[in-house]
Parts: sequence; C-alpha cells; structure tokens
Amino acid sequence: MHWIESLSRRLLRGTDLQALEDGRRVLLVVLLTTLGVATLLIFGVLSYAYDRYLLAVFLLTAGGIGILNLLVLFYSHNYSRAAVVMAFVTAAVSGLLVSTGGVDGTGILWVYPMMTVAIFTAGFRPASYILALFSCAILYILYWPENPLLQYEYSASVRTRFVVSFFCLGIITLAVEFVHSHSQSKVAELHSEVQHTAQTDALTQLPNRRYVSERVILGGAFAPVYQGGCVVLADVDHFKSINDRYGHDVGDVVLKSVAQFLASETRCEDLVVRWGGEEFLLVLPKINLAMAERRMDHVRRYLADMDVICHGARIRVTLSFGVTEISGSAPANGVLKRADQNLYLAKAAGRNRIVAS
Repeated sequence: MHWIESLSRRLLRGTDLQALEDGRRVLLVVLLTTLGVATLLIFGVLSYAYDRYLLAVFLLTAGGIGILNLLVLFYSHNYSRAAVVMAFVTAAVSGLLVSTGGVDGTGILWVYPMMTVAIFTAGFRPASYILALFSCAILYILYWPENPLLQYEYSASVRTRFVVSFFCLGIITLAVEFVHSHSQSKVAELHSEVQHTAQTDALTQLPNRRYVSERVILGGAFAPVYQGGCVVLADVDHFKSINDRYGHDVGDVVLKSVAQFLASETRCEDLVVRWGGEEFLLVLPKINLAMAERRMDHVRRYLADMDVICHGARIRVTLSFGVTEISGSAPANGVLKRADQNLYLAKAAGRNRIVAS
C-alpha cells in the first residue's frame, strides 16, 4: 500500500479540495486496476488450463491493457483518462462474462462488483455513458433472438432477475456517485469562499499578507510571473497622528481611500496588498526599477494633491515608498527586506518621497 500512496503524492501535489479529491480517485484507479489486473491474469491462466481459449485470450488481453493503462498513468499523470479506460475494460469483461456465462453460468455474478467499481472510479458523467452502453449491450446479448453472442443458455427467470437487479444496482450506484460529486462541488465552493475571506483584508478588500505567502511567494521566491519586476512598500505618513486627532473611524476611511486610490492607479496585472497597519505592498511585474520609480512618483504626487474628506474634515494624505527589483528567483525575504529598508530611508529623509535601489 505504501507504494500506491507514494504514487498518488507524486502524481498530484496540492492541498486544495480538488487535489484531495483527485488523489482519492488516483488511489482508487491504481489500487483497483492492480487488483483487477491480477484477477484477470489468474482467471485467464485458469481458463487456458481448462481449454477455454477464447475466454483466456480475452481475459489475458484485458489484463495486458490494464498494465499498459497503469504505465500510461505513471507517465502522463492523466488519471481521468486512466479511469475511463479502466471502466471500458471492466465493461467489456463484464459483457464477455454475460455472453459466455463464465464457469457454469456464474459469470454474471461478477458483473455487479465490476460495474460498481467502474462507476466509482470513472465519475458520474463518464460512468453514466458507460452504464447506458453496457445496459444496451446486455439487453441485446440476453434477449435478441438467436443471438450468436449468447453462448450460455440462461433460464428466463435468471435473465429477468439479473437485468432488473443490475439496473437497480446501477441506478443506486450512480445516485451515490451523483450525490458525492454534488456535495464535493458544494464543499469546494464553500472552501473557496472561506479561502477568499482568509486571504482578503476585511477593511480595504485588498489581498492580505496571507494571500502573498500562499499565492505570490512559491518555494521561498516570487512566482515566475513577477520575477524581473519590482516590489514597492508604501506607508501612510503620520498615520498615528491622524488616528489621534480624528479618531480610528476616520483613520479607517483614510486607509480605504488610499487602498482604492492605489488600486485605481495600477495596471490590471499589478498586485496591491494591505501589508499590515498603514502599509501597502505593490508587486509590479514586467517593469524595471527606473520605470517603477517614475510610476510611484506619479502616484505620490497625485495623492499629495488630493484630500480625504470625512465628517467634514479635509485630511491631507501622503505616502512614502521603498522600491526594489525582483532579481530573478532571488529569495522573497531578501527582496522584501530591501524594500522595507528603502521605505525606512524614505521616512527618515522627511517622508512623502521615494527611495529606490
């Protein structure tokens, strides 16, 4: 079992719900395909030993397809295709068992677990098509007059009971898989909403520091889309004085106004983050240091000419900026530290200015 779990972790990495669900299906596909291949090969050899050559060839061929399917899964990582292939092979073997009767007419008994496995591994929609095709096939095999495909003579009552019981089992299994898929989608939606809330600053509705750590910084470095760009740390000047003089409610209005202003003055590919307190982080892809400095100077000047109006008070707001480049895959902590140092220098030099390096 350990090698199957290792394979699942290697094929599908991630911690979100979809990755977990995919991992569950990978385990099902690999485990059941392995057990199925072993069973097919064993019964294929036994059939050959008892001179049932057609059945032996079919079972051994199906086992070989199963092995090939596993190898393709290892290299392509496409578990959905592997599941569908496995379901079709299972349906084909089940059809053969119905046609030949297996050993003394007991082959139809294997159809119940095999088709149930096919439905659970393939998923609701593919399984619905496969089950519909298989149902048409067994009706044709069992009830078409003088059908050469039917090599075992079932009694009328056995045929009827098998068809009715199989349809009932198929509908129940599909219903269970549908409920599972539906509940998974609802849980995924709820998870997405919770994740969005956790990664969004409640006051400004900007992404927060957690968003950066989970979406922007990957493996200790900025994501490739941001590499070669610039990072900016911006701080509201004299924000404590604004809170002390006008109150925290007005301070919140100032922060929301600054957040809206920064979002409106950046490109759609830029990222504006509430970094904490009165600090904002801007991640600017595809821009060099000189260009970033000019853009931030435009933002600085434009903001300085505006006033935030709240409760009849006109409040002049300015920002200080620390700007630095994202040098390739340099450690993100180092990049943020340089931006913070430049911001400190801008504040120490009198505020309402930019330091870039």
